[in-house]
Amino acid sequence: MTSFDLRLGDRITILPLKARSAHTRAELTRRFAIDVTSIRPDLDDAVEVTGIELTSRGAWRAGVPTRTVILVAGSFLPGIRVGDTVRYPNTGETPVITAIHERPDGTALADLLFPSGSTGAGYRLTDLEHLARPASEPAPQPCLRRHNPTLPCARCAEATEPVTTGCNAVLCSNPATNVVLWWPPSGGQQAKALCAPDTDRHVARLRGIRARVIELEDGTHSLLADGSGTQVATCRHCGHHILLYPALLGRREPWRDGEYDQTGRCQLGEDRHAIRMVHEPAVILAERDYARAAATCGTTADGHNVADCPARRS
Repeated sequence: MTSFDLRLGDRITILPLKARSAHTRAELTRRFAIDVTSIRPDLDDAVEVTGIELTSRGAWRAGVPTRTVILVAGSFLPGIRVGDTVRYPNTGETPVITAIHERPDGTALADLLFPSGSTGAGYRLTDLEHLARPASEPAPQPCLRRHNPTLPCARCAEATEPVTTGCNAVLCSNPATNVVLWWPPSGGQQAKALCAPDTDRHVARLRGIRARVIELEDGTHSLLADGSGTQVATCRHCGHHILLYPALLGRREPWRDGEYDQTGRCQLGEDRHAIRMVHEPAVILAERDYARAAATCGTTADGHNVADCPARRS
């Protein structure tokens, strides 16, 4: 820690005519941002800072070039950290940073908690203005983000609610508990997610037609639309859609990211945490929403599996 609060991983903006080049000691005339990777003391209460140069969007520049500069107090704009209060210029609101997620290209995106208690995800740090910093980083809250527990938070209010899918029966608003598979005489296979009472009614209407009732797994939020009865959930490690095929029910590690996945290993989760991981469903809303916000592709609404991930295709 330096006297002017700088640490590794900060994304700071270097101010022109105040910072100097570490190589030539000349004043820098251009404003730019870096992702700090090294801090060393220099003469006269200055520090030598090395970092990866960033684009205007906050991504690492092509080739990941580094810059080394000499900084003194007032020669840079502070980096934004979890717990900081910022200004969102588009609306003038002053939310708190509750989480920061880094994408494969180096772009840092923030989750925000607004004074009203509403929340948001996917805001670029470069679009935010730093206002204030707490004395210490806040503790994790039920929403799995970090913020002062006295602040109202819509995510915390629903954090422990289970992830469910609705009953497909007409005019039923109950959560589904079963998948009913049946094979009509006309051929093909059909599937519906139904609550317990509608399961009994639907099976009774089939009248001898071959049918199978499968209990929905925790975390299932939909079925594939192909009539196979394949359950869809969100992986709590990588934030992508994962699939549970009826043929894999009862397996020890049954969730897959697609039909060609033979192991159920979560490669993105393993890359992030450096340990062996398998796909596991997020079973409460806090797990699901945090996993989606932290996904490498940054999606929070357009759910997809790893094979169809736009970040992977690019």
